[in-house]
Parts: sequence; C-alpha cells; structure tokens
Amino acid sequence: MPTMSTASLGSAVARIHTLSGRIVGAGFLVADRRVATSASVVQRAFGGASGQTAECLVDFPLLGDVRIKARVESWGPGHGGGPQAVILELATAVEQTGPPPMFRADDLDGHRFRSLGFPQGMHDGVWAAGTVRMSPSGPVVAADAHGQQLFDGYDGAPVWDEQVGAVVGIIAIDDADARLISVADVLGVDPRLLPNPYRGLEPFDEQHTDYLFGTTRSAGSPQPWRSGHSSGSSAGPVSASRR
Repeated sequence: MPTMSTASLGSAVARIHTLSGRIVGAGFLVADRRVATSASVVQRAFGGASGQTAECLVDFPLLGDVRIKARVESWGPGHGGGPQAVILELATAVEQTGPPPMFRADDLDGHRFRSLGFPQGMHDGVWAAGTVRMSPSGPVVAADAHGQQLFDGYDGAPVWDEQVGAVVGIIAIDDADARLISVADVLGVDPRLLPNPYRGLEPFDEQHTDYLFGTTRSAGSPQPWRSGHSSGSSAGPVSASRR
C-alpha cells in the first residue's frame, strides 16, 4: 500500500464532548454519520446516563466548531475483557470531509504511528508520534520519550500507521498502557473486504453501511473472513446498522 499523508486523516478526527461541553476524548469518522471511539470515552461522555436516549456532542475541529448530537449505535466485542470500540451515530451528516483510508495489518510491531488528540490545555489538537509494540495483552502504542505523551485526550483517537499509510485502529487508554484496538474490531469487518481497499478515500453513504456493520447478519454471530496475508480469522459485525 502506498504511503499517504496524514492530511487525509486530520479533517476526519473528532472531539467527543459531554452535553455540557467538556472534552472527554477523540474519535474519527468511519462512515456517513458514524464516528468510532473507545468505550471509556463514551462512559465519560455519558456520565451516569445510559441506554438509547443517552447523548453526547461531537465536532470536527479542523472543520470549525459545529457540535452535533450523537448516540451509541453499537458496542464492539472487547475480546477477552480487552478495550472496546464504540460506534456513535450522528444526528446530522458531516460535510467537507469523509473517512480516511483504513487498513488491517497483521503485524504492526515496530511500525511508526501518528495520532491527533486533545489533551488538557491543547483542545485545538496536537499530534503525537511513536511506535506500535506488541505486549502479552495485545498491541500498544508508545509515544516517543521526548515527544507528546498519550494522555486521556488521545483516548479514542485514530492511529495512523506511517508504514502502510492508513488508519490501523484507535487508541484505548487504560491505567497501564495506551492499547490499540484494531480497525477490524472497530468496524466489525476487515476493511480489505469492503468493495474498494481504499474505501476511505471515497464518500460513504447509507448504502455502504451494510459492508461495515453487517446488516444482513445477526449481531453477535461471528462470520469467517480471510486476510490477504495469513490464515483465516473471524470478526463478527459490530452490530446491525440502522436501516
């Protein structure tokens, strides 16, 4: 895959706010009216609220300060008690941007990454850089020692892999590490199985949500798929999408 500039990522990066306007993390646009983030960001955004009526606010700072209400559409699998991705559904569509390129890489160990987050005092966003490392609990992202560190403002932020030139997952901040949730677990499908391997370079419409969220399958029923590099793996749909 050719290396691409992070310019295709920046405008798709979202800030997640509570309804009172406090920034609690990041996310990114993955489809029309849909933003991916981590479960811990959503829990902070909703506070004590829960259920279908709980709402938060989402904006895209590189496009201006227009905040859009959002609700949880689906929760990711959280394999083995690991961090979960969450898909938020926006009340209105976002203009002037689209999903960035997304790619599932089988071996990320040693890959250089960049990520745009919103740590305290830097709410306009600041880029962090570092290296993906493998740990017994899965991949983690380690910021460069003398660079911007990965605090809570990077929770939910997309991870741009400089080697493959695409988003390979999102960051989930926990007490010990900055974990990496793979893009296949974020979307519920290997992005290489989408109609175009560079699907993120084109606008997503409602017709494309079947490819992301498996609307023809029952939620919670993993379906087999085979990557382009290794033996078969399985990844179930995140959930049934809104029709």
